[in-house]
Amino acid sequence: MFGSRNFVSKCSEINENDIVEIIPVKELLQMSKKLSQVIAYIWLNQNSEIAKELSKYFTDTHIDDDNHDKIYYLLFAHESGEREYQKAYELLSEAFGDREGFLPIFNPSYREYWGTKVIYNAFEGCILDVDRNDKQTLVCHIPYPPRPIISDSECDKTTPLTRGELAAWIKQPFNIPPYCSPNPYIPTTCT
Repeated sequence: MFGSRNFVSKCSEINENDIVEIIPVKELLQMSKKLSQVIAYIWLNQNSEIAKELSKYFTDTHIDDDNHDKIYYLLFAHESGEREYQKAYELLSEAFGDREGFLPIFNPSYREYWGTKVIYNAFEGCILDVDRNDKQTLVCHIPYPPRPIISDSECDKTTPLTRGELAAWIKQPFNIPPYCSPNPYIPTTCT
């Protein structure tokens, strides 16, 4: 649970000026929406090379020497980082490059405070505290469920999603409400 005793205890050990940097609420909502839009992009463009490569960041569970799974590099992708961060940045730029302020998804200065975990059986993610002995402060549980059936027709009521709903969600500005899609089958990443 976010805000539990472990979280409060961990925050007590952090420099007071840094606490403000850990979890600004509006920025958290924007980060959540950006991730949701990335998933919508992957689902809408599932046969494109960019979408296939982006999907690998969610599905590759290999933990590297720095104890990070692949999704970590997508969240903190930026153009001046190490190679893994740059590669993710390039892919995101191809998909969302025309959107000012979209990148990076998470501010790179948050890396030491945030952990990540992809969950495959839910459409809604969460932010949880970590164990007291863990070096991160919070863990972002990111949903990446199987892609539901998507209809080409807005009139088709037999499928949970339409291509139009995905396209409209992707085009939404990330920095204004709503921060989660009205369709519950488009994942909400950090509630």
